[in-house]
Amino acid sequence: MGPFGSGSSSGSLGSAGPTNEPGPAEGFAPIDPDAPSDWAPAALVTTEIVPKPQTVVAAAGTVLSISGDPNASQVVVLAPGQAIPAVGGFLAVDVDQDAPDGALGRVQSTGQNPSGSSAVTITPARIDEAYEVFRVNETVTLDDAVRYDAGATDPNSRSGPSVGAKIKKNANVGMFECKSTAGLEFTVDFDFNTITTNIVFDAFAQYLRVTTEIAPQISAALKAAGATECTSRNSSMPSAWLPVAGPVGILFRPKVELKFDAELEVSAGLGVTGKRGIEISGARARAVSGVTPWTKELRTTLSGGASAFVGLEAPISLGGRASAGFSAGPRASFEASADGCVEAFGGVRINGFVEVDLFIANWRAQLDGIVVGTTSLTRACEDDPAPTTQPTTTPPPTTIPTEPDIVPGSLTGLQIDAMLRCRVDSPRDGRSVFYGNNSCGTHAAVNGVVFGGLVGSPWTPVSGPADSGAGTAADPRVVRTSVAAGESGVSLDQVDTFVENASSYATTITVRNTGSSAARVVLYRAADCYLSQSDFGIGELFPGAVSCTSPDGRRISWTDLSGGSARKEAFYATIWSDIEAGVAFDDTALADYHDNGAGLSWEIDVPAGGTAQIRSRFSLDEPLAAGTAQRQGRVPPAPTGTPDPPKPGAPVQR
Repeated sequence: MGPFGSGSSSGSLGSAGPTNEPGPAEGFAPIDPDAPSDWAPAALVTTEIVPKPQTVVAAAGTVLSISGDPNASQVVVLAPGQAIPAVGGFLAVDVDQDAPDGALGRVQSTGQNPSGSSAVTITPARIDEAYEVFRVNETVTLDDAVRYDAGATDPNSRSGPSVGAKIKKNANVGMFECKSTAGLEFTVDFDFNTITTNIVFDAFAQYLRVTTEIAPQISAALKAAGATECTSRNSSMPSAWLPVAGPVGILFRPKVELKFDAELEVSAGLGVTGKRGIEISGARARAVSGVTPWTKELRTTLSGGASAFVGLEAPISLGGRASAGFSAGPRASFEASADGCVEAFGGVRINGFVEVDLFIANWRAQLDGIVVGTTSLTRACEDDPAPTTQPTTTPPPTTIPTEPDIVPGSLTGLQIDAMLRCRVDSPRDGRSVFYGNNSCGTHAAVNGVVFGGLVGSPWTPVSGPADSGAGTAADPRVVRTSVAAGESGVSLDQVDTFVENASSYATTITVRNTGSSAARVVLYRAADCYLSQSDFGIGELFPGAVSCTSPDGRRISWTDLSGGSARKEAFYATIWSDIEAGVAFDDTALADYHDNGAGLSWEIDVPAGGTAQIRSRFSLDEPLAAGTAQRQGRVPPAPTGTPDPPKPGAPVQR
């Protein structure tokens, strides 16, 4: 049955309504989500996470790959120059785009690749082994998703800066496991259009409370020739991975269960709004449930009976291991009587669990699917007169609009030159994603004087680019390049780490000031975009990220991994003009199609003899239906292997 088994919630298909529904488990009545809890520890107002001295937490953007089984053994590859835990110590990888499951383990061995990257082998560890304090009070939404699986027979996933995870689907029989499919036809359209989840968790106090506010709209057309049961396949349903805190994340995915007790045909639209969840303290577990405002419409009825659960399932993982979770959502039953009438009953089913020895030693609790708030929704009979007025509720749509699902792109052939100009290619385009192949680079304004490879005074090369590594997940390419800003005493050490055919690569820049006085530095990572063989696109801003989006929906993005950046997307010449003027970007983007560029800037004060480190990620995301790149814009596509045509205001290539 698994941690989200239906338990006692299945009830009887032939029941006449709420009298046969199970009550609260273990005698604990549901708690109002807005009421104070008598189970909660006092010190859970804010998040507080304190690793033990022997625990190393990998910095964002420094995890190059994670491979292996999180329940057995994993190898974590870290970028050069990172702190490596001692054997017997612990390594924690927080959930983010590079590591959507995170990782937490005891170090079994360490090794270094010739490129300078490190491979750390870990086995599973618990929170109480690796942390002194682990208290969490966080609220997350779908906008926080670091990975999204659209759900299909052959699922595709994406990783990118907040690309609009969608928990909705037009589901049919082929997406379900059924005991019998004879005479079975159905569609279930659902849309969890808003999901807001609050997670309150204290590992050492053995306390967990998860409350999710959802407003799903459901439209179902069910037809069966006899008794059967069907459960949705996880691989067919959309899923979204969200960070909670540290190596703890939550996975949202729908769970749909249908049961038929006889020949039946019924069509209905349902919706339920409210806050649902679980509260667990030690071995005690109870439901969290507010008032249930229903919208409903029973549209077509024949005979028989059925029940349907269309809920949101949310495993909570520790380093990729499902350690706790809950599921909640509307459960409806449809019952036909001999007089030709059909009645629909509705309630909310809630499950929850904490798994033994995963979060913390000897903590286990279970809440088997109870149903709360059951009520009679509607009754319809064959001889009922047609309504003379429009219904007061609006049924959900019978189909859900299809939007393109975003998947990771593929980047190849990263090149960094001695002036910190960059080129990276898209195999789909057959060329660089930057105008002129390498209209991309790192620039800096040092005490008001601009240095770079495209605008400003030229960098003074110091060393590199030095290229090492195989370009695989186990041994990524590492490109090291150092430059100086003239005689200012400021220099940059840039390290780019890259895996061939990955959707992104990371850049770490260490700013050094060997001068006798503090330096004011505005650092830039920017480019003139040329995606889908088009010089034109629109701009988009995401939390900590900025994108150039092409007419076919593909986009290249820069994401700040160290914090404190400003973003900008604009006419390409405006980007170079801002850099040449030494001004920081202003967190703006243009929504109309234009010849565009984009980037990030950081304002840094570096003391005499001091250093500062900046990390960022460049990524390519694209919709599944993007197809062959199509040119839109004034400049025709450049043939492969030839320079892009000149355009006014383009920076001079030195």
